[in-house]
Amino acid sequence: MTVPINKISSDPSLRDLMDIVKREVMLSLNCHGIASVKSFDSERQTIVATMAYSKTYYRRNEKGLYSPKTVAYPILMDCPMIVLGGGGGRVTFPVGAGDNCLILFNDRDLDNWFAGATSGPVATPRAHSFSDAIALVGLNQIPIEDYDTERARFEYNGAFVAVGKTGKVLVGNATQNLRDTLQDLMTAISSLNTLLGTAFGTNAVNGSPLYAGWAAGLSPVTTALNAVNTQIGALLE
Repeated sequence: MTVPINKISSDPSLRDLMDIVKREVMLSLNCHGIASVKSFDSERQTIVATMAYSKTYYRRNEKGLYSPKTVAYPILMDCPMIVLGGGGGRVTFPVGAGDNCLILFNDRDLDNWFAGATSGPVATPRAHSFSDAIALVGLNQIPIEDYDTERARFEYNGAFVAVGKTGKVLVGNATQNLRDTLQDLMTAISSLNTLLGTAFGTNAVNGSPLYAGWAAGLSPVTTALNAVNTQIGALLE
């Protein structure tokens, strides 16, 4: 731009005027914005959001120079939230206050569509208005640690379900994973099977247990099965 942002030329050229008009048009056009969730309506799947930055106006002083003044954007009310899904399937998230989101300002008035209409004219001549915002929650201001590049992953509060390129599934949380727990279960069952085989393969003495080492052999198996039960309780809801 040939004219500084804080100064209006007393003798502007055509290029100066075109630059100023172009900038005014761009500043008045809402396209996308970054915001923060203020509240979430889970029944209607709408959010109330606040923009993550302020609007800057320039006010002319007595010297003819323009100084900046920041003004907060209006609160975005009842923004329909994009819920990923299709074909009867969907993925939902426990959206909460403070979550970052990308705001998409629809080209035209959303009122009739939001009321259930699928065709027909729009209700008002609004264009790129703050009243027609759509929210896409999940914009990350801080990068995700240990981003999994080998699996499609669904994670919440340390618990996760991930599907790898081979089609295998990984299920776990911060302390357990399902594969290790099942392996522990199979080890305990194998020990129990060995103990039963020994017990029934031994001739009992009249008046004595079928297998004298039964009690001692069963104790660690019981302990192992109880441990697996605890692991499953810590992993599965």
